[in-house]
Amino acid sequence: MRWKHVLAVGLSLAMLSAVPVYANEPDAAAVFQELEAKSKELSDMNVLYSYQIEFSGGGVSSDTQMEMRMMASHLLEPDQMKLRMDGTMHMGKMVDKSGGPGAVQEIDLSAIPMSYSYYYENGMYYMDMMGSKVKYPMPMGEIMKAVRSNSSLMNTNLDYMQNLTMRTDGENRILTYTMDAEQMNDMVDQVMNMSGMQQMAQAGGSNVKYREIRGEYTVRPDGYYSNAKMNLVADMTAQEQKMTMKMVLDISLVDPGQPVTIETPNLAEYTLIEQPAQQNMSQ
Repeated sequence: MRWKHVLAVGLSLAMLSAVPVYANEPDAAAVFQELEAKSKELSDMNVLYSYQIEFSGGGVSSDTQMEMRMMASHLLEPDQMKLRMDGTMHMGKMVDKSGGPGAVQEIDLSAIPMSYSYYYENGMYYMDMMGSKVKYPMPMGEIMKAVRSNSSLMNTNLDYMQNLTMRTDGENRILTYTMDAEQMNDMVDQVMNMSGMQQMAQAGGSNVKYREIRGEYTVRPDGYYSNAKMNLVADMTAQEQKMTMKMVLDISLVDPGQPVTIETPNLAEYTLIEQPAQQNMSQ
């Protein structure tokens, strides 16, 4: 299903604490490198995400809004890492014009929000969604080690970002950029492969390729970013249906550099299942 792939992509993006940079403005490049260095120092993170997503294709269009808080600790010590994500998805209106003129159908799902919660520790991933609490092994610590040791993900690569410019807003510095879509697709594929999410998406018949990416960072005087925005356009296939996905992502980093306390759910309530990548996710 489409929202499962969106969550997978969202998680993979959330795992990337820094993005390589190409810059036309040397001052902007220097500020980004400062931001990148400070991000790599973060052991704990408290991040607020807001997604606005539109799908269209085959005469059918729909929109979805998601809000999520991600809290992570011990990021520099992957074997001790804990992660929790709590969010709500608001399905909007689906409009079906595939039947031709005069055959428009509309379904409004906005009154039925869906909440979800993910938790990770000690190599086990816990998912609470739609009244179901399940757990399955996921070597997230090993994934984080692999991400950090991968030079193409963690080191500056001048082919990734383009048209990097800077302006000031009081003491803050605002960086704007566009990104090479092919490089972005390669980067997301690497992270999703490391986490097993690529297999999960493929099992569900989903595939997404970005073709337009632009964004903005608000960088504080201390070098941390307080807000990041991304606008993405992608071609997507879900259950053999081709469509266009437009996503607006807003990220706020809360109190960067400060320790985070993560509340552990009642882990005894979760049932062990096979890893989702081995199941038919289209059901």
